[in-house]
Amino acid sequence: MSNFSLVVDTNIVIDWLDGEPLALDLFEQYRDRAISRITFAEVLVGYKDDETREVVSELLKSCMEIVDTNEEDAIIAVKARIDSNMGLLDAFIYATALSRGAIVVTRNPKDFVRKGLDKEHIFIPYHTMDLRLAASPFDDAEITIMQGNKVIEHDGPNL
Repeated sequence: MSNFSLVVDTNIVIDWLDGEPLALDLFEQYRDRAISRITFAEVLVGYKDDETREVVSELLKSCMEIVDTNEEDAIIAVKARIDSNMGLLDAFIYATALSRGAIVVTRNPKDFVRKGLDKEHIFIPYHTMDLRLAASPFDDAEITIMQGNKVIEHDGPNL
């Protein structure tokens, strides 16, 4: 079993690096966190300067476990991609969590809350989603969104 219970999605890591208070609180509250090698690369690609990229790389490595993908993750990611039509990189992040008994933490329900995925492995502590987005990615999925200490339950596509 892994030493972490949360696999943090790229958007939350970027929020944390940007000093977003909700992300800072999340990182303070949950110290048993990791990121996938995919998230590591997605974050670093945002820094064009070599020196800054190296500083961010070292910060990430010192603050959380970086988890490499394996064959089991690839099999789960392919199934998630086929079953839910999610992006392949997101499918690998999801698979990294699922195969290790962890939960994906994201603020982007449109990427992870999809028919065919195990909602028990997805946690949305806050989001900045435009509520006018087309609801089609949600299909008939049930989601739970937490904003601060408030839980908002939703049973379908009509956000």
